[in-house]
Amino acid sequence: MACSIDVSPTQDFVVLTIRESVTAAAMLQHNREAHLFGIEHGLSRYLVDLRGCKNTDSLTHNLHFALSDMPSVPIDEKARVALLVDVGDRTHDFIEAACRSVGLD
Repeated sequence: MACSIDVSPTQDFVVLTIRESVTAAAMLQHNREAHLFGIEHGLSRYLVDLRGCKNTDSLTHNLHFALSDMPSVPIDEKARVALLVDVGDRTHDFIEAACRSVGLD
């Protein structure tokens, strides 16, 4: 199970679980799939479980992604997303900051 998308046991949110290292482009694809799943189930809250998953892109590639690829992605601005990462894993920080800087929480 490298990636799974499910509804939480309480039926309140979508759970996206990823257990392999990813690039920003792969993460974007997983997020698209989770958001489509959320729309199908009438949910706009997401828990993204990234324990054991590292962002393998370089800072330069993450910057290029944030400036070029991310703005072209239609994202539900009403969606609320929580990330769960391993203690000490800072590999997702830049993308998280980029999302927050454009108003996504």
